[in-house]
Amino acid sequence: MHREVQSPGDRMAQFVRPFETLGDWTRSVAIYRYTTLGNDPTRAALELRDRLKAANPDAQSRLLVHSVTRDAIIDFLTWPPNGRYLELNVMRYAKDPGGKGLIAFRFTHRFQDARKEDAAQFTEKRLGWRSQVEAFDLTKGLAALGD
Repeated sequence: MHREVQSPGDRMAQFVRPFETLGDWTRSVAIYRYTTLGNDPTRAALELRDRLKAANPDAQSRLLVHSVTRDAIIDFLTWPPNGRYLELNVMRYAKDPGGKGLIAFRFTHRFQDARKEDAAQFTEKRLGWRSQVEAFDLTKGLAALGD
């Protein structure tokens, strides 16, 4: 596990598989607390989408807002400029139950042997992972932030 204070009040805990490192991981799960993004999950997800599109205009993304909780889930498929891998991300933003802004949960998988031309084959994986991220109890992950 890797913990990081990103800015005053903002924290992140990232987990990778035991045989991988932060430098070579292919699967990662992370918990975040954002105190500087306000408390609107949809706005945070839209800002992430805008940053993604600015960095990679061809990246594919989808946004879902839960009708009751107002949690926002964004899933996206992107790749670095050198095209070494495809990266599938599913990120869920929710209001922090402690009133400290937002909390988020992110699942990421880097496919080392895939190219952007293979993007269509990931539709089913995106839907399955999005369902799992939606079902995850975010409050259980907060202890990993160490505060």
